[in-house]
Amino acid sequence: MTNEPGEKGGRTALDTPDYDAVAWLKQHGVTFLLEPTETGVCRFARFADSEGHHLVLHRRHDALPS
Repeated sequence: MTNEPGEKGGRTALDTPDYDAVAWLKQHGVTFLLEPTETGVCRFARFADSEGHHLVLHRRHDALPS
């Protein structure tokens, strides 16, 4: 499956244990399309890369350090 620049859908998720990365990305001009969100299963946030592709930062709760 191929994505066109700017296509919505967040087909790539980046697993991260470090949600301080959100602040770092914002400081470096990254635009978040969906601010960090908590669900019963995970944390996630959606942002656009320099070509307009939607990417997702993601971390399952069961993967978070205690």
